[in-house]
Amino acid sequence: KKIKSITIMIIQSPLVEVASMKSDTSLMAMPHPPLDESEGAVDSVVSSAPTSFLPFHRHGLGKNLNLYWLAASGIAVWFLFVHSPLLLRKRTINHLFAVHLLGAGGIYLICIHNALVTPSTFQGRGKSWHINLGRVGMILGIVGVVTGYILTWRSVDKVGLGFAIPISIGGFFQLVSQFKGYQHIQAFQRLRDVEEEATRKAATNHESAATLSSLQELQELQEQKNHHLNNHIGYMIGTFVMACGIPAVMRLLFDATAVWPYVAAIGALNLLSYVYTGHMIKKQPSTNGKNNSNDEPQETTPCVRTEGASDPHNYKSIE
Repeated sequence: KKIKSITIMIIQSPLVEVASMKSDTSLMAMPHPPLDESEGAVDSVVSSAPTSFLPFHRHGLGKNLNLYWLAASGIAVWFLFVHSPLLLRKRTINHLFAVHLLGAGGIYLICIHNALVTPSTFQGRGKSWHINLGRVGMILGIVGVVTGYILTWRSVDKVGLGFAIPISIGGFFQLVSQFKGYQHIQAFQRLRDVEEEATRKAATNHESAATLSSLQELQELQEQKNHHLNNHIGYMIGTFVMACGIPAVMRLLFDATAVWPYVAAIGALNLLSYVYTGHMIKKQPSTNGKNNSNDEPQETTPCVRTEGASDPHNYKSIE
């Protein structure tokens, strides 16, 4: 009875809040597994979403499909499939340059995918794609930056310092963003495992969550996870928009003789990254059931199992 009462206390607030917000169509993009899995309940939620985006909302992609993603992806598509092929026709592709293309192009495409397909999409089936492609992207990103440095500074007389320096700065930012984003998601996962293990032991030993000390301690743990998760999102969006986008706009302005077009373009990417991150943070439900509008830069929240823990859909969604 004690365990049941504590579990109800933990999940009551977020469930009540989610239920009260069901009629708000602006929140239909949140990929929460429905509390009522009946066909009628699911249809009532889906029917309130904009008709043209029904497939995206049905699979949990609606929250991630926005103008910011379209803008960043549009730059990537232009750079990778319109501009780059024209340049490649005019030059000989040696082994080093081919490896650079694989690394730089690969991480750019993975950023497009992972910004759209996050862990809670497709009722949780998107998690493995997001994680595994993210790991591949980490390796490809490092390969792309290292080979890019070699290619740029080996031919600095041809490209000029006005191109070499900014693009090298972009490569440095990419490595920093990748490392910090990976660091924060690892910290989040460690905290999540600590919480789940403590909760499991408390339930197994029929204790009243004594290993968690108190609900206040649980709340502090959730806030730490939110912090790391928000920052993971912020750094990964920075990798997508800024680090990968700088080479694209540098190529777009390659013939510019003045410095200000480069500064303006990089400033525009920085603004896009900032606004994009803020938008995604507001769309993320926090682990304590509150809206993240005032939180820092998030992506997955912890699973808090209810009484029917054997039901894989009976949880507070991880995003």
